[in-house]
Amino acid sequence: MIGLLKGVVVRSLAEMKRYLPNLLASFSIFLIIFSLIALGFDKFGQAGSETFRGTAVGYFVWIVTMSSLTNLSWTLMMDMQRGIVEQVFLSHFHPLLVYSVYQLVDALFTFPVIYLMMVLIFKMAGMSVLVHPSFFYFLVLVMLQSAGIGFALAGLTLRFKRTQAILNLVQFLVLGLLFLNSSGWKGIVIPIAPQFEAMKVAAEGGLPPISAFIASTIGTVLYITAGAVVFSIMMRSVLKRGELSTY
Repeated sequence: MIGLLKGVVVRSLAEMKRYLPNLLASFSIFLIIFSLIALGFDKFGQAGSETFRGTAVGYFVWIVTMSSLTNLSWTLMMDMQRGIVEQVFLSHFHPLLVYSVYQLVDALFTFPVIYLMMVLIFKMAGMSVLVHPSFFYFLVLVMLQSAGIGFALAGLTLRFKRTQAILNLVQFLVLGLLFLNSSGWKGIVIPIAPQFEAMKVAAEGGLPPISAFIASTIGTVLYITAGAVVFSIMMRSVLKRGELSTY
């Protein structure tokens, strides 16, 4: 297990170093987009309003969600093209464990970048970066729930190989989730939305209701479990069909 963790860490560091300009460019694109949003609010005299503050939190949640939701699928597509995915499936570690460790290490490496982005976005929105501690609890839940859904998407990628259009479509679906009413028991079924509502409250220094903690936690466990099940089903189907390679 230690060897697996070490190997994933070495690979992640090597890829970050090799593709550092791409990482910095992605970081810049997110900030530029929000800068344009801020200019739009300022033009209509709504800079600093509650709507703008909610938009800032929503934009940050969208960034965090997308970083955890589609990363594994893109990694699988590249691994299939490179021939690395066969090595993963030939190792004595279960592929689900390997890619879970990869997701965990990737989250640990990208968290400082995400936190810096949160600070910059909040500053641009005129919001204090001193948020209620529960903000980070719901932030972790967003990342875990997104990773769970990401495993389901990775299973589809493993089975159908080319899912770029689906991954692009998911970005717009996530935006739609932020506008859904997630009160009551619906917060367990609807992903991302309950965490978003709770993070808006915590960003203002308030404590979200206990129902938000319960619904978000249960929903996260359910989506992680469902994602692992879908990935395992697709994995067995691919191995049975002998379709592990891209071609």
